[in-house]
Amino acid sequence: MNVIHKECCTCCYDCKSCCMQTLQMCLKKGGKYADSKLCMMLVECAQLCQSVADMCATGCDYCAPVAEACAKACDDCARCCDAMAEPELAKCAEYLRKCAKACRAMCSTVVA
Repeated sequence: MNVIHKECCTCCYDCKSCCMQTLQMCLKKGGKYADSKLCMMLVECAQLCQSVADMCATGCDYCAPVAEACAKACDDCARCCDAMAEPELAKCAEYLRKCAKACRAMCSTVVA
């Protein structure tokens, strides 16, 4: 596994953890923070991040398309987090953007 793939794995694992912690915070706070769209986006990103990290670590041939989907989902979720104007969600948005960037970098190194 090269350095870019290792960075992608690390970013995805970190982002997954952050998404799950943020989801827990949102559900505890309730109200606008427990918005079903936001909560589902956090869960979906966490799942995609886990999948990409696992696939990247094993060198799976299908990693690139999943990483592309993960990057898009992370970007969308980051925008949703930003719209809430909440410090913890802003922190999650940073992790999401970093993950999206790492996924795209990893995809660019995959030779078809």
